[in-house]
Amino acid sequence: MIDARFITSNIPSGYMTYFATGSDFLGEHENMKETLSSMQFPFEEELETWRERRIGVLRPHKVVEKVGRIFASTNRRDVIDSILNGYSSWHSFSWRFPFVVAESEPPSLRSFLRSFSPWKGQINLPLSIIENSYCIVVTAFEHGLELLSDKISYSKVLEVATKLAAQYSMDLLVENLDRVYHNFEC
Repeated sequence: MIDARFITSNIPSGYMTYFATGSDFLGEHENMKETLSSMQFPFEEELETWRERRIGVLRPHKVVEKVGRIFASTNRRDVIDSILNGYSSWHSFSWRFPFVVAESEPPSLRSFLRSFSPWKGQINLPLSIIENSYCIVVTAFEHGLELLSDKISYSKVLEVATKLAAQYSMDLLVENLDRVYHNFEC
């Protein structure tokens, strides 16, 4: 199981991790709110209508499906661990959650996080966020993490990933940067 060390080991002193997580499973969303509240961790919440659909054959009716999002920033590993381990939607459905490590909140980050849909495969990442962040880590398929940075050396990322893979007795798969450019549109 991936934990927060890959993200927190890439945070320089004085930097924060800005993130948005969400789920259309409102029970899962409520559980995360309870977890963060019990940790006395401040966060912002937004609920929005995801879609409406008709259900029922004998008595058809509309059902409004909502998605709950949590926005926050932290430098605490226990909070990031709770996020990574508290959402079955990213484990089960490969929903993507962005974690942006920066000295201060990058311009347009909030609008990007609001428009970000974890269930979409493609991420439209504004160049200003890349330029004003230290690194961006996004959850990926099969408990994976993708890292995008123009400030961390490849050898540093490989060193951290190798240590974590060895600690968990996991195989480490490192893919070419071409894959990043394929998944991230700048």
